[in-house]
Amino acid sequence: RAEDDARQVRAALEKELALARELSEKANSERMSQMRISMEEVVGTARTQAQEAEKRLAEAVDRASTVRREADQSAATAVKEARAKAEEILSRARTDADRLRNVAEAEAQLARNDAEAKVRELTRQQDSISAYLDEMKSTLGFAAAPPPPSGEETSGEDPHHP
Repeated sequence: RAEDDARQVRAALEKELALARELSEKANSERMSQMRISMEEVVGTARTQAQEAEKRLAEAVDRASTVRREADQSAATAVKEARAKAEEILSRARTDADRLRNVAEAEAQLARNDAEAKVRELTRQQDSISAYLDEMKSTLGFAAAPPPPSGEETSGEDPHHP
């Protein structure tokens, strides 16, 4: 009878052990299933985040390209405008310089013409005075004095008048 009891205990223990194994395998299987689900969620979240990051990166690259293109266009426009402005300033400066040179030349020519007219007038007056003096000398009976010999100074006195 002890053997029967031992067999029964052994059979009961084997059944319990088999049941414990089955429960353990079932629990392991459930844990593995939950871990697989969790892993799939983590992988899915990571993929979504990676796709969003790639999308943001592409948008950032596009914005940077747009900003660079706009900056290049702006710089080119600024350089073009600066060159045009410089050419305009240079052209105005040349025009002003030409105008000022022409004005100065005209003023210089007027001053020269005025000076020449004064010289002609003074020469005419000198000739007129000389002619008048010669006429007066001849009217008064003085002969024109011969020029003094070179090297002699004249005292300002007429040698024919005492």
